[in-house]
Amino acid sequence: MAIRCEGPEACIVEAGASASSGIDRVFDVGAGASFGLIVQLEGLVIQHGSAFRGGGIQASGAELTLRNVRVADNWAKGTGEAQGGGIAVLGASAHLTIIDSEISGNTLVLGDGDSGYGAGIWSRSASIDIENTAIGGNAVSVTGSVPAVRGGGVYAEALNGGSITGSVIAGNFIDCRASGSGVACNTQGAGIWASVDVNAGKKLVIRGSRIDGNVASCKWAQSASCQVAGGGAYVATGALAIIDSAMTRNLAGSSLSLESRGGGLYVAGGAVDVDDTTISTNVAEAAGNRGYGGAAYFADGMTNLAYVTVADNAADYGAAFARILENASFTIRRSIVAAPAGATACWGGFGSIGYNVVADPSCPAAEPGDQAGVDPLLGALADNGGGTETHQLLAGSPAIDAAGEQACDGGAAGLLLTDQRGVSRPLDGDGDGVAWCDAGAYEADAAAAATATPTPTPSPTATTIPTKTPAPTLTPTAMSPVTPSVTGTATTTPTSTRSPWPTATPTATVTPYTPVVTSTVTPTRPAVASPTPSRTAPPAV
Repeated sequence: MAIRCEGPEACIVEAGASASSGIDRVFDVGAGASFGLIVQLEGLVIQHGSAFRGGGIQASGAELTLRNVRVADNWAKGTGEAQGGGIAVLGASAHLTIIDSEISGNTLVLGDGDSGYGAGIWSRSASIDIENTAIGGNAVSVTGSVPAVRGGGVYAEALNGGSITGSVIAGNFIDCRASGSGVACNTQGAGIWASVDVNAGKKLVIRGSRIDGNVASCKWAQSASCQVAGGGAYVATGALAIIDSAMTRNLAGSSLSLESRGGGLYVAGGAVDVDDTTISTNVAEAAGNRGYGGAAYFADGMTNLAYVTVADNAADYGAAFARILENASFTIRRSIVAAPAGATACWGGFGSIGYNVVADPSCPAAEPGDQAGVDPLLGALADNGGGTETHQLLAGSPAIDAAGEQACDGGAAGLLLTDQRGVSRPLDGDGDGVAWCDAGAYEADAAAAATATPTPTPSPTATTIPTKTPAPTLTPTAMSPVTPSVTGTATTTPTSTRSPWPTATPTATVTPYTPVVTSTVTPTRPAVASPTPSRTAPPAV
């Protein structure tokens, strides 16, 4: 079955005048069917739905394809749990494909005692493929004590494999509240929360995408506690690869959080590979200087980094990396690790296996090809081409031609023929007549390196919560809306207090329209804690 319209403004399908007055979800695909349905939706706006699961769309055991569709301003609300503010898909036979679309401004509406999962997209046991799509400004509205919130942009549980390609996950916001003695709450994965089916041997591959400006926060009072993990992404179990991507300006925690871990990435388990990727300007902060791992926190599992640039991240312990020694396996090779002046980059060890350029001695780098205690001479995080932001290698950078190989061997990505931007590897960056691979995610050529101008490294300052810029208003073209035939009585609920969508630069192009996902979120760096941190591992999240 297919429903097609001329464009996303031509056909508006809604379940009410607003999400607060929506009488049900907008589409329910596969409900009650004895066989798997194949449904294609194209050129629609799907809005103002409200249900406990899948406010905009629910697909049960179906193959659902969205092309040039906007799913916006839908709610998931219910007693106990709310799942999938925009989209929910479930079942081992279910498959979700999203192409050239926008999932934005959807909300988990949570009352006292409720938990929420997937403000934008929620999936369980299904497979997903997302291409050239913006997932942003999805959030949570909280009233009372809320024990758990996971997945602001995407929540994928027991994922049956999938991919996210050429897409933007930006400006999603999750929060939880805890009040009273013995009460606790946690938030995980403001951008994406993923567990991949281990038994099926599946993998989630994120390629050529931006995870930017997402915020995971929590608040506590009256002897309660709250913890935050994974401002950009949280990996629970299974296999996941991040390739040719940028994880930038994400925030785990706030001054009201009791503890936070992994401003950019949190690995709780599984096997994670990060190749040809920039992890920059992420922050983990909490009350009492208990922010761990600005770029990434490794609690368990196996994480391997190759040709990665890690720079300008901030945390109280481990501006770049933090890990629990006895649990987590972490290796890094042919990469760059830099931190703000005076910051301690690594807490809990550093798994170098060679040819890294490391600025800070807290990251012990003594394997063949390692360059320790040297300034990598990086340009500011910027659009240097290719659709994702990078740090340019400036003239004289020790990372130029420093990877020790002429065939640039990534991890999950295999042989790297290009850098993060799509520029060919290797190039003769130092002009000596021989082309060697550069360390990090950026491959410099001799002409570009010779003209690059260094950017001074700013001094660290006290962390503040990023300003969240309001989401753009999505105003449909004036046409008669198509309202689904749904039985039931409209129920008015309080207007969402969803925090506004911070934007992410540069603007993401989504054919045939351009969702605005530009960000003013630039977290400042916290002052470095002066005492030497204890090696006692913090409690597990």
